[in-house]
Amino acid sequence: KDFDDAVYCEPHGGGWRLAVAIADVSNYVKRDSALDEEALRRGTSVYFPGRVIPMLPEELSNGLCSLKPAVDRLALVCWMDFDAQGGIAEYRFERATIHSHGRLTYDQVAEFLDQRARLPVADDWQPAVQQNVHQLDQLHAVLQQAKQTRGALAFESKEVDLEFEDDGSVKNFVVRERNRAHTIIEECMVAANRCAAEFLDKRDIPVLHRIHDEPDEEKITGLRQLLGS
Repeated sequence: KDFDDAVYCEPHGGGWRLAVAIADVSNYVKRDSALDEEALRRGTSVYFPGRVIPMLPEELSNGLCSLKPAVDRLALVCWMDFDAQGGIAEYRFERATIHSHGRLTYDQVAEFLDQRARLPVADDWQPAVQQNVHQLDQLHAVLQQAKQTRGALAFESKEVDLEFEDDGSVKNFVVRERNRAHTIIEECMVAANRCAAEFLDKRDIPVLHRIHDEPDEEKITGLRQLLGS
């Protein structure tokens, strides 16, 4: 219902230039306003199967702050320049007005990349959006290779959707398969988050980081014994 991010990619200097745009909620929710205080009290949106209790009013979360196609929307954009090996050579942040030319699902993008199915966008924008998706896919392949080279772990998981009867009882469980489009977006978001963390750290701005503790010696020893067998 709400589209809070958008991506764009183009060739640049032997590598790629990637833009990750995030809906600029701060323009509509002013500090210490009633909206701000209620959002702080709720903490987050709560997602139930088939229902959401939003942190912000739906007029904002599904309306003005949703990066819908074919309309101007305010966003905070992270521009990143990647070299041919997938390293981030330069980045910057800016507030912007974006005009999305396609709201694509993961399955639609995956089908386009795998089977050359047509993307559901206007004819005038079909070539440009197709080019954008291909560039995203090329950058994704390089970033995946870079992760593999430096020994990053890859966790593949499956999500389960619930189907309900009219009376609210569970009808069925459906396993949602991940595809290439999912990991394309994940790589874009991870890159933007890395730049945001570095930007804040360099300016000594207090911010919460989520980190993973180093494993203790007992667990390392147990892993060595398991791998050795």
